[in-house]
Amino acid sequence: METEREQSEAYNMEALRQYELNKMKYYYAVVFCNTKKTAKTIEKEYNGFELELSGIKLNIKYIADTLQFP
Repeated sequence: METEREQSEAYNMEALRQYELNKMKYYYAVVFCNTKKTAKTIEKEYNGFELELSGIKLNIKYIADTLQFP
């Protein structure tokens, strides 16, 4: 039977893991490539790539050249 402390530690670790996963969902980067071939190669190689054993996979998308960021 788990002690109250063990239950508390297990809960805290799960809460921390969930916080870290949620925090990482909001980051993005924009990469400018010199050719379409380069962009396609990056997409092919890294789309779905897991980020440092976090369980979060990269989701690579093309964006319009006219998109303005705040």
